[in-house]
Amino acid sequence: MKVLLTGFEWFGDLLPFVERALKELGAEVSVVATNRDQLIRERAEALRNLEALPLIGASLAARQRLTLTLDGIRQVNDAFRREVDRFAPDVVLSILCWGEPLSAESLGYAARARRIGWLMDDPFGYQESLLENLLTSFDSLYSPDERWSDNIERMTGVRPAWLPCGADPGSHHPIDVTALDQDLAGHIVYVGSSCAGHPTGVYRQTLLESLDGLPLAIYGDKGWCGLGGFAAKAYRGGPVDSERANVIYASGAIALNLHHTQFHRGTSLRTFALCCAGTFQLVDWRDGLDRWFRPGVELETFRTPTELRRQAERYLADTGGRARIAAAGRRRVLSEHTYRHRLSLMLKTGHHAG
Repeated sequence: MKVLLTGFEWFGDLLPFVERALKELGAEVSVVATNRDQLIRERAEALRNLEALPLIGASLAARQRLTLTLDGIRQVNDAFRREVDRFAPDVVLSILCWGEPLSAESLGYAARARRIGWLMDDPFGYQESLLENLLTSFDSLYSPDERWSDNIERMTGVRPAWLPCGADPGSHHPIDVTALDQDLAGHIVYVGSSCAGHPTGVYRQTLLESLDGLPLAIYGDKGWCGLGGFAAKAYRGGPVDSERANVIYASGAIALNLHHTQFHRGTSLRTFALCCAGTFQLVDWRDGLDRWFRPGVELETFRTPTELRRQAERYLADTGGRARIAAAGRRRVLSEHTYRHRLSLMLKTGHHAG
């Protein structure tokens, strides 16, 4: 089977995880990274310099950015069509983020292939999203959040199958004690975006502030520094790649997982990565989470800032409880929730996940 895989390169290393799982299943894979075009790489820095010019810089940069975006979209779609001609795929699998530049016309160009879309963002959750224009372009559509599917079904008459991300055991795994970061021993560790300027940033900062006085280490973008308060004091650097994130998770006592606020009934890829890494996970509750894990057995949850602090204090003092839950969570992921499991299901025609 020949699979043409498309998606954003930077999104949590998801593209290489999916590519690896497809190859493990025996597929021949070609990849078109939809955010890696030459124009954006060459001109992004120049636009930042232009924006800094007094008076006219901002407006000039805005016009140039629009031109750059349109040129980038055209480049991506041209590259996709060329690869359809060259590779002649049996399946097109698109990992869909809110800024997805692939057009419905390009997906129609691949009509001889079975076209599968796997949503990573709510199609109706971002003002600049183009995803809503692609929803009818796929033969099969999957969503990690059931609530997103409500509007999709109302719009298209077809409900996506409910299927969250998974874990990549090659990247998410326990590590040897000699490779641990000893500075993080006994810490609550958090790896994630500050989402500064977005309501999710306020949400995450508020929860993290509830841990004031506890040993917390935050890794992510430098937006954390500008937020002030306890979160800024706990910031250790970043962003970090998957390999470094795995070390951070393994080195701390508690791996904290805070969803993006677009998640309502479902869970994100980090939930599976943390369990697969063999670390103890404390995650903010989302409806439907118990569809994939047993809270209190394979991971632990909280629903309020007060409960977050109470659970953190409890498990910082309970080494045995952390180890027991972490081991159970890893067993669950390896038996049911790897990307190989997800892709095997997707490639079975007509199978509904939800």
